[in-house]
Amino acid sequence: MDKRVLDNLGWLQKRLNVCKAVANSTRLHILDLLRDGEKCVCELLPLLDMEQSNVSQHLNILRNAGIVTSRKQGQHVLYKVRNEKIFDVMDALDSMLVSELEEASELLKSRGDR
Repeated sequence: MDKRVLDNLGWLQKRLNVCKAVANSTRLHILDLLRDGEKCVCELLPLLDMEQSNVSQHLNILRNAGIVTSRKQGQHVLYKVRNEKIFDVMDALDSMLVSELEEASELLKSRGDR
């Protein structure tokens, strides 16, 4: 698709909103916890060691960015990842960072061999 068309659709802003939403260690941790599937806030609380209100705020940011969805089941609100391709993005970033560490390690080893 033509870049100008994407710009007109607010695509760049949408991408920025997603990036902002995941640019937080707690929200990245929440996404990792949701890899296994739908979870209630009550299941996330002990794993995050945070107050319920803080976890809910982070989930709302992820929901507003379109990354997670929620549904009510009785007294509980359940959250799940809307599109699992977000995990592909996270995995690609992890892979890139591991490669950079390996390159840095090789460089240090080569300097130590001198």
